[in-house]
Amino acid sequence: RCAGACCGQETPQAHFLRLQASLERLRVVCWPWKGAIALKESRPQMTQFHIINNWLWLGAVPSLDEAATLVRTPAGFDQDGYKILCKPLMSGQYEIIELHTDCRQS
Repeated sequence: RCAGACCGQETPQAHFLRLQASLERLRVVCWPWKGAIALKESRPQMTQFHIINNWLWLGAVPSLDEAATLVRTPAGFDQDGYKILCKPLMSGQYEIIELHTDCRQS
């Protein structure tokens, strides 16, 4: 929203700080892992692993051995997917297993 930077009602410094604050809310966290990960979801009767790479959910499998079957090339950045995945991945509430490049744990 215009606060009058072009007509002297707002200083250039104030405009810049406002711009930085607005852009910070849109900032995307860089993928913090070397490659694909498995997010472990466990319930009394079920365990599944959500396979995620570069903020792209590849699918869910019942065992890590099946992780290699999930191969998908992203069409582009999915902002909705990022918003959905960011909270559980960054919260520390779920076990996260880094997968090797062949998508299987050794």
